[in-house]
Amino acid sequence: MAASAPVKTRKSAPGQTVSIGAATSEAESTVRSQVVFAETLVVSPEDVEVRRQRIAEAAYLRAASRGFAPGAELEDWLQAEAAVDAARGEAPQVVG
Repeated sequence: MAASAPVKTRKSAPGQTVSIGAATSEAESTVRSQVVFAETLVVSPEDVEVRRQRIAEAAYLRAASRGFAPGAELEDWLQAEAAVDAARGEAPQVVG
Protein backbone atom coordinates (compact mmCIF):
# COMPACT_ATOMS: atom_id res chain seq x y z
CA MET A 1 0.00 0.00 0.00
CA ALA A 2 1.43 3.38 -1.02
CA ALA A 3 1.77 6.05 1.63
CA SER A 4 -0.63 8.95 1.18
CA ALA A 5 0.46 12.57 1.18
CA PRO A 6 0.31 14.24 4.58
CA VAL A 7 -2.78 16.29 5.29
CA LYS A 8 -2.05 19.95 5.99
CA THR A 9 -3.87 21.44 8.96
CA ARG A 10 -3.87 24.67 10.88
CA LYS A 11 -5.40 25.93 14.07
CA SER A 12 -8.63 27.82 13.36
CA ALA A 13 -9.65 28.52 16.93
CA PRO A 14 -8.47 27.41 20.33
CA GLY A 15 -8.81 23.66 20.44
CA GLN A 16 -9.98 23.27 16.83
CA THR A 17 -7.99 22.08 13.82
CA VAL A 18 -9.27 22.45 10.28
CA SER A 19 -8.19 19.93 7.67
CA ILE A 20 -7.57 21.45 4.24
CA GLY A 21 -6.69 18.23 2.43
CA ALA A 22 -3.47 16.84 1.10
CA ALA A 23 -1.31 19.31 -0.77
CA THR A 24 0.28 18.16 -4.01
CA SER A 25 2.72 21.07 -4.14
CA GLU A 26 3.96 23.93 -1.98
CA ALA A 27 1.99 26.42 -4.11
CA GLU A 28 -1.22 24.43 -3.68
CA SER A 29 -0.60 24.23 0.04
CA THR A 30 -0.26 28.02 0.20
CA VAL A 31 -3.44 28.58 -1.83
CA ARG A 32 -5.43 26.14 0.30
CA SER A 33 -4.19 27.82 3.47
CA GLN A 34 -5.27 31.21 2.15
CA VAL A 35 -8.72 29.89 1.25
CA VAL A 36 -9.26 28.45 4.73
CA PHE A 37 -7.99 31.66 6.31
CA ALA A 38 -10.29 33.76 4.10
CA GLU A 39 -13.28 31.71 5.31
CA THR A 40 -12.41 32.21 8.98
CA LEU A 41 -14.65 34.76 10.68
CA VAL A 42 -13.24 36.69 13.60
CA VAL A 43 -15.97 37.75 16.02
CA SER A 44 -15.32 39.96 19.00
CA PRO A 45 -16.62 38.86 22.42
CA GLU A 46 -18.85 41.94 22.44
CA ASP A 47 -20.50 40.85 19.17
CA VAL A 48 -21.07 37.38 20.58
CA GLU A 49 -22.69 38.84 23.71
CA VAL A 50 -24.92 41.23 21.72
CA ARG A 51 -26.06 38.31 19.54
CA ARG A 52 -26.74 36.15 22.60
CA GLN A 53 -28.79 38.93 24.20
CA ARG A 54 -30.88 39.39 21.04
CA ILE A 55 -31.51 35.66 20.84
CA ALA A 56 -32.46 35.50 24.53
CA GLU A 57 -34.93 38.37 24.09
CA ALA A 58 -36.47 36.82 20.96
CA ALA A 59 -36.73 33.41 22.69
CA TYR A 60 -38.39 35.05 25.70
CA LEU A 61 -40.94 36.75 23.44
CA ARG A 62 -41.66 33.44 21.69
CA ALA A 63 -42.19 31.73 25.05
CA ALA A 64 -44.41 34.59 26.24
CA SER A 65 -46.52 34.35 23.07
CA ARG A 66 -47.28 30.69 23.88
CA GLY A 67 -47.99 31.40 27.56
CA PHE A 68 -44.65 29.99 28.81
CA ALA A 69 -45.97 26.44 28.42
CA PRO A 70 -43.10 24.08 29.31
CA GLY A 71 -41.42 21.77 26.87
CA ALA A 72 -40.61 24.08 23.94
CA GLU A 73 -37.71 26.06 25.39
CA LEU A 74 -35.13 24.61 23.02
CA GLU A 75 -37.37 25.19 20.00
CA ASP A 76 -37.92 28.80 21.17
CA TRP A 77 -34.16 29.32 21.37
CA LEU A 78 -33.40 27.70 18.02
CA GLN A 79 -36.14 29.65 16.24
CA ALA A 80 -34.98 32.88 17.88
CA GLU A 81 -31.39 32.13 16.86
CA ALA A 82 -32.43 31.57 13.25
CA ALA A 83 -34.51 34.77 13.23
CA VAL A 84 -31.69 36.90 14.70
CA ASP A 85 -29.17 35.53 12.21
CA ALA A 86 -31.59 36.01 9.29
CA ALA A 87 -32.27 39.61 10.37
CA ARG A 88 -28.52 40.27 10.35
CA GLY A 89 -28.20 38.59 6.95
CA GLU A 90 -25.74 36.03 8.25
CA ALA A 91 -25.42 32.30 8.26
CA PRO A 92 -25.84 30.74 11.70
CA GLN A 93 -22.72 31.10 13.84
CA VAL A 94 -20.87 28.35 15.60
CA VAL A 95 -19.38 29.59 18.78
CA GLY A 96 -17.53 27.65 21.35
